[in-house]
Amino acid sequence: MIETILFKAIPAALVAISLWRLPAALRSGRAARSLCITVGTLGLSLGISAVKMPLHDLVTGLSVLLRHLLGMTSIAFLLDYLYAVHGRGLRGRARPNLPLAAVASATMTLLFFFAVPRDPVPDPDFLLDVHQGEPAVVIYQAIFYAYLGTAMALGAKTFGGARRAIPRGLVRAGVTALAAGCALGALYVVERLPYTVIGTGLDHNPQLDRLFDGTVATSILLIIIGLVLPPVRGLTRYIRDQRTMWVLHPLWAALVSEFPNLNLGERRSRLRELFTTGDLTIDVAHRAFVIRDAFMNLGIGPASQDPTSEAIRARTALQQKAAGDLTADAQLPGSPELRAPSLDVLWATNVARAYNKTNR
Repeated sequence: MIETILFKAIPAALVAISLWRLPAALRSGRAARSLCITVGTLGLSLGISAVKMPLHDLVTGLSVLLRHLLGMTSIAFLLDYLYAVHGRGLRGRARPNLPLAAVASATMTLLFFFAVPRDPVPDPDFLLDVHQGEPAVVIYQAIFYAYLGTAMALGAKTFGGARRAIPRGLVRAGVTALAAGCALGALYVVERLPYTVIGTGLDHNPQLDRLFDGTVATSILLIIIGLVLPPVRGLTRYIRDQRTMWVLHPLWAALVSEFPNLNLGERRSRLRELFTTGDLTIDVAHRAFVIRDAFMNLGIGPASQDPTSEAIRARTALQQKAAGDLTADAQLPGSPELRAPSLDVLWATNVARAYNKTNR
């Protein structure tokens, strides 16, 4: 059950999140692109275990190499995300982590195909263990663990320092999880060093193996939590805004039909709006402003504490205006009270909800 979640469900979710965020990431800055690539490559790295035997049948031990290369790519772009957010050095200065990761990956690939013994083994996960301590294997693993350990230590330090300046909430929780995950990743490298350096001179201990597996699994889970919290936060906000747009639409549509000059954007049907992507915060605020200004044109002030009465007055005023019975004085626009946009959105949502109920 745990293996199914860790090596199938979680990788699939990470790749799905990465693909979902990819269009927005391509339009955004370097930080968003690096974060998207980090999530996607981490999901692919974990998902290799689900197809390791077909890959092993294709090329002996291929799943081991792909897991390491995808892992290094994920780590490299996590570092790039750190650089993009926290900015090390002069602006525009080349960041060495991606070229360094490319060189390390190329070296590991050459070692894997031309130096590392690849004897047939039933399970590719034990390919390197069989030849532990041999020079090519030691160099191959040393490159991987050196990059992993350095990146994890740097990540733990940077994320740990950044969390103190972030207000409490999902973002701070995500940064805290990333700091803890990176710290455990660095600890895992320290735990693995004796096996990598000493090799066959140190017998495997089942209890230590369980400790290593637990450390790396916990590190990966914490890093995953830290990486997915920002997209989850964005998804939660998107769903909330979609619900608000759905509630506002009938009242907004009725008002802009009578006051088309108040609408600055494209008029879309209620169903079509469900397929609108991207940040809807401005759209929601604009709908609220249109409703507020239209109420002023109808002679209805938005200061009432009773949304139902305002909704009824709005429906009556719209019917009178459509019939030409609304007096000119009532149509004179007032001066809307200046207040926070969030309060306008809350007021408009309450009135629109009451308006929808009066239409039943």
